[in-house]
Amino acid sequence: MVVDGQTLANRELRKSAILRLGQLAGRVGALIDGELPRLLVVVTHRDLHEPDPVAIEWMVAEFAKQNVSFKLMPVASFSENAIKAGDGLAELIQETVGEPKPLPVFWPGTDLRSGMSSFLSYRRDQ
Repeated sequence: MVVDGQTLANRELRKSAILRLGQLAGRVGALIDGELPRLLVVVTHRDLHEPDPVAIEWMVAEFAKQNVSFKLMPVASFSENAIKAGDGLAELIQETVGEPKPLPVFWPGTDLRSGMSSFLSYRRDQ
């Protein structure tokens, strides 16, 4: 999920934005059976505003109402102040991709059985 960091920095708009985020998280939770995959909340405009701790507390409380947990990922959309453009993107990509899973063997070897072709018996007994 992506939220505008300027909206979260605005005291008049942040509560409604957080409420809508919580509702959206609840809808996502209702769509998925079983355990919810990890949810990343990307906050833009980190170059202008660091996420406010009060807003983060409200987000945690709102998501908890929906039984959803999340990880906050602030990113700098542009380059203002001392923060470089794209700051936080490497962490976001690493969190999204994570560790690569091992690839399965494309064509595993099988023991040849007498009188049977390996090609015809591939995965027939599995």
